[in-house]
Amino acid sequence: MEGRDLPMTALVQELAAEAAGIGSFDWDLASGRLVWDDRLVEMFGYERGSFGESLADFNARLHPDDVPRVADALQQTIDTVGVLDVEYRVQLPDGRTRWVVGRGRAVADETGRTARVLGVAYDTTRERDAEARVSRVLESMSAAFFSLDADWRFSYVNAEAERVLGRGRDEMLGGVVWELFPLAVGSDFELHYRRAAETGQPVVFDAYYPPPLDAWFEVRAWPGPDGLSVYFLDVTERRRAQDQVVRSAARLAMIAEVTSGFGAMLAGDLTPALALDQLARAVVPVLGDSATCTTGEVPADAVSGVTFPLVARGRSVGALSVHRGADRPPMDDEDLAAGREVADRAALALDSVRLYEQQRRIAEELQLSLLTAPPATPGPGSPSVTCRPRRPRRSAVTGTTPSASPTAARWW
Repeated sequence: MEGRDLPMTALVQELAAEAAGIGSFDWDLASGRLVWDDRLVEMFGYERGSFGESLADFNARLHPDDVPRVADALQQTIDTVGVLDVEYRVQLPDGRTRWVVGRGRAVADETGRTARVLGVAYDTTRERDAEARVSRVLESMSAAFFSLDADWRFSYVNAEAERVLGRGRDEMLGGVVWELFPLAVGSDFELHYRRAAETGQPVVFDAYYPPPLDAWFEVRAWPGPDGLSVYFLDVTERRRAQDQVVRSAARLAMIAEVTSGFGAMLAGDLTPALALDQLARAVVPVLGDSATCTTGEVPADAVSGVTFPLVARGRSVGALSVHRGADRPPMDDEDLAAGREVADRAALALDSVRLYEQQRRIAEELQLSLLTAPPATPGPGSPSVTCRPRRPRRSAVTGTTPSASPTAARWW
């Protein structure tokens, strides 16, 4: 129903009822007369006799910083024969400041131009004070907080959010979150934010935002009638500590697996070749994305990822080379220490097998030398020959004299 088809008093009453019966106004553009009811006169700190019923009296009570903005809103309403919705501060004679919301609509004459602006106004100081208290709490807390309106625009940003996000609130307020933080598009952030907005249910999640933030966040988002409220904490250090615990456990399991494999080799259940193959498989993916094992002397120019020489008792018996893809960071000190640990254990086991084989061959040679056939018995008149057993030679490796048993070469 068009406003101009209603009696003026009926329209004012309708608008006043919509605003819970708070003060009404009627501004006649032709005469310039601005009529207020008693509630509105009191709200602006006037007495009935001191209010001159002019726009100048209205502007005289406005906060100076709000005058241009309110004037623009009124002019926009007049030019478009539209709706007025503006909030402003009223400075009372006793020095207090009161927040007021004015709402109304333009009424056109027979030519279609605005003839009057009718409306209501009500005091929002209490709500503003409550918002100010909430704002003080939000500003003082250690958690970062921001709110988004229904169009995904920032409507509030606290100081901690400015610090964590690396942007000032002046830059963010009014901006669309997906435009200011484009790497959030398609990420867990967008997925959970949109789910909360669509379902009306709060969400709690952890997510990583790439550089320039390069951080993990614990996020709690609550949907409301005005949009989305988001609390978040930078939990990067906590995540790193958790990852470190997981990685440490994986490294310990890797060392145990390698130790078990070379223990089986020493027991004779695995060949050295199979034990080396198991070593290469055990370090992936804990230390790298691929690995190779070689035996023998390590070439001086052997550079392939990170190479761990297999050295035992001062002798090089091979090398373990571990490779990482470009998407993984370089090995840290704990990775390098774990790599050296498995390399040292593997080298010691391989060198022990070498020494065992060496001792076994020496023992076999000594046994063969002791089993040489005795000379023939001399006949009558033949020269007398005395046979003495050959004295066993001392082992050049162990420094002991081996017995006739082959197992005597075992040193472990």
